[in-house]
Amino acid sequence: MCIMERFRLLFPRHSLANLVCMLHLPPLPGSPQSRLSPEQITDHACQQAERYLRVMGAEAVDAFLVENMGDLPYVLPADMGPETATCMAVACRQVRNQVPKDIPVGVQVLAGANREALAVAKAAGLQFVRAEGFVFRKEKTRTGFCRFILGSSLKLKRISCKNGKQTF
Repeated sequence: MCIMERFRLLFPRHSLANLVCMLHLPPLPGSPQSRLSPEQITDHACQQAERYLRVMGAEAVDAFLVENMGDLPYVLPADMGPETATCMAVACRQVRNQVPKDIPVGVQVLAGANREALAVAKAAGLQFVRAEGFVFRKEKTRTGFCRFILGSSLKLKRISCKNGKQTF
């Protein structure tokens, strides 16, 4: 099955365009700007999702994507502490439990922490991972310099498919 067929299976509601609502988490524990507890961060994510559903209507929302956008400056995956993925998994699980089951929820861990994103998706019962560098493998991104290796991306895709997660 090609990637677009898998994409349409995950997002069957609209054929021409899909509305993926971004849930940007505030700075997580371990990041320099962190001020909130994991419970407050989880509440923040759930309130954002609730706001989207109330304003847009559940029928207009095709998916939610949770990101650690507040974790500036971003670090390379090798320098990321386990508290980042742990806090994201807790927040993502709560979002997944809150939104209607027919709306997929996914995750992206910035910047380029694709293995960590897969772990979060598995722990939180999410439907997809947005893997940075999976499609466009540029060295310089808006978040700084990143290193993306095709072999790692393909391995991630194989692992994620085995675990029932879509990778885009």
